[in-house]
Amino acid sequence: MDGKLTGKICIFGGTFNPPHLAHKHMAEKVLDVFGFDRIIFMPTGNSYLKKQVLAASERLKMVTLFCDTNPLFDVSDYEARSDEPTYTYRTLSSLRDANPGAEFYFLLGEDSLRYMENWIHPEIIFECASIIAVRRDDQESYINKDDKRSFEDVARNLKDKFDARIFSVTFNEDISSSKIREAFKSGNGDSVAHMLKKEVYDYIIKEHLYV
Repeated sequence: MDGKLTGKICIFGGTFNPPHLAHKHMAEKVLDVFGFDRIIFMPTGNSYLKKQVLAASERLKMVTLFCDTNPLFDVSDYEARSDEPTYTYRTLSSLRDANPGAEFYFLLGEDSLRYMENWIHPEIIFECASIIAVRRDDQESYINKDDKRSFEDVARNLKDKFDARIFSVTFNEDISSSKIREAFKSGNGDSVAHMLKKEVYDYIIKEHLYV
């Protein structure tokens, strides 16, 4: 990611452990629905939420391979190059301050949206970026038995409390990074090859990842 950012920019963060075709198709749909000028894949570095993930340098390499064929896909090593725990509020605040000509959006799943109120400094996150929550057609009106609020209720609460700007997009393709990792670990990586971009699959095989 080079130079100053301008226009409508979507930040697609995550562990990408590994990046798979559902990530690609989701990004393509978001680009189409919202008309972004660019979508930036940002692999996490030392996440305070997820432990025992593949080294950030390996995940960054796979995401770079993954994004090479789409001119509207970009990759940022902003979080991956940090040895310290990474926090969304710091990332978005730094991006906003460094790129005053850009309008930022942050992509996440509906399940994550339900917990954003408990993230570190959610008020800064909502100040820096609009939120796009990915939903499923076949999803229940609540994610688990402990949270029976509808999506509309969750969004309304965040809007009222933080003046949050929240949008949603429906996406139903179901590919699991954990399933891919387990397949490679058990020696059946070929069974999930169709879930990965060829260059990413070849890199996993070459570097003996997830075994």
